[in-house]
Amino acid sequence: MPDSKNLHTRKPSSPSTNLPLFDPKSLLEIGDQNFVHQMTDQLVQAMEIRLPLLETAISNQDQSSIQQISHWMKGVLGTCCLYRAAHIAAEINVASNKNYIPKQSNLYNQLITTWSQTRDIIKDYQKTSGS
Repeated sequence: MPDSKNLHTRKPSSPSTNLPLFDPKSLLEIGDQNFVHQMTDQLVQAMEIRLPLLETAISNQDQSSIQQISHWMKGVLGTCCLYRAAHIAAEINVASNKNYIPKQSNLYNQLITTWSQTRDIIKDYQKTSGS
């Protein structure tokens, strides 16, 4: 029988770590390889612009900008089947509604790490897919 004390004190793993970084098979359901290549190219360019904007908004505690940028990210990342990054962006968005800066900063750091890994996976996918 499990120790009830451990059930209440054990920290659960983040649900975002169970989500795929990139699911190109799902994206291929709505377009061909060329479509996936174009979508991911545009996404990489847009994220490279918006990540620093999000960092600045968090540093300035600008909740309106945090909400706007994180809302855009969760939608676009989810649409492009980057589910883990989309989940983190959604968490940042929720934290902005509560004006919870420390959590936003921690989540931003997670997003940067996840984005770096995901961007590398996208580049590898594009090379191997022949696009």
